[in-house]
Amino acid sequence: MSKRKYQYNEPKNTREHIEAIYEEINFSEKGKRNYTQDFTIKDLLTRILSTLREEIYKENSKKEDESSALLVAKIILFCVGMTLIFSGKADSDFLWISNHWLAIKLWGIALTSLFLGISLEDMGFFKKIWSFGVTKVISTLAVSGLFIFCTGKASSLINGVFHVDASALPYTRTFVSGFMFFEYISPLIIVVILIIVLFYVLSFISWIAQDGDKDYFNFPYFPALFTLTSVVLLVVTINFMRDNFNNFELPVKIYKLGHALDFNEKYTCSNIPEGYTVLFLGDRQDRVLVDYGSPGSTDMNKIIGGRGSFVTMNDYKILPCDDSKQTTYPLKP
Repeated sequence: MSKRKYQYNEPKNTREHIEAIYEEINFSEKGKRNYTQDFTIKDLLTRILSTLREEIYKENSKKEDESSALLVAKIILFCVGMTLIFSGKADSDFLWISNHWLAIKLWGIALTSLFLGISLEDMGFFKKIWSFGVTKVISTLAVSGLFIFCTGKASSLINGVFHVDASALPYTRTFVSGFMFFEYISPLIIVVILIIVLFYVLSFISWIAQDGDKDYFNFPYFPALFTLTSVVLLVVTINFMRDNFNNFELPVKIYKLGHALDFNEKYTCSNIPEGYTVLFLGDRQDRVLVDYGSPGSTDMNKIIGGRGSFVTMNDYKILPCDDSKQTTYPLKP
């Protein structure tokens, strides 16, 4: 070896430190007479240890920064979600909130659900289970099967209200399918959350049962937030679903959603007078379902968040859509 790579250049990483050690050990006596030795093998080993400690410190600091950022994100989700849930009231003193209370409450529920979901996924138990491929496959199949079932259930409910194929009301079917999916999957979510809350309650009891002075630095603050969020979200969601989507309210909601999302107030059928709402049927759109009833308000805030009023939901008639100039008004069935 006639030229030394690290004679005047200091190694910068572990690999270069090892190369420098090899170079130091294998350098010939003849080569040694051509330079002045600046450091020994002991110096190189010391620098390797220093580099390793620095890399370990950087790795630990990175993990701590990520953990701190995740904790801050969780706290923000908790605070914003709770604020929106309790602020979303139809009788609020602020006009803007009373006009958008449903969107505010739904955003609050979504953010608090996100907080719970991230917290569950961050637990070692769920991380370990989710790391297996079979878990992902079975979960995907289960969710897909449940959504297909909910779509069929929604189609049956829509057919029971409008007496036509639910494919004629695609937006209403999508909305009702989502509601049915949430209704059927919510018991599983509730059971999982209750089990975790029970585990956290036991940790509270264990902390309270400690002898001597309590170490408030090690108080289970995050389990307390998780438990509080879980209780609030479950109570709010269950009450919302019970009040607005029970067996009596659901057909009325479907009826009003159909008018808000899929029925048309403007049409070119010359044989149907103005003032009705129609639903176009078939691939050629040459037939319409005429509703002679009055769905009332089609405002989404009032449909989803309001109590159902009495409406006539069987006053329908299927008629051809005649685009000719001759006008023949249908008799009311």
